[in-house]
Amino acid sequence: MTTASPSQVRQNHHQDSEAPINRQINLELYASYVYLSMSYYFDHGDVALKNLANIFFTSLMRRGNMLSN
Repeated sequence: MTTASPSQVRQNHHQDSEAPINRQINLELYASYVYLSMSYYFDHGDVALKNLANIFFTSLMRRGNMLSN
């Protein structure tokens, strides 16, 4: 993964505490993209694992709810 660029919005957080929070957010977003791509892959006509696609899509929706709160 690449390093994060400095934040455009500043709060009064120390840089040592801000970096791990940003890293965790980036990891959560990356995991969401992986779930989405796996969901689409298993939903493909030539793979035909619809139930597995639903599992990944449901996990993605749960993750999305956590990220938006």
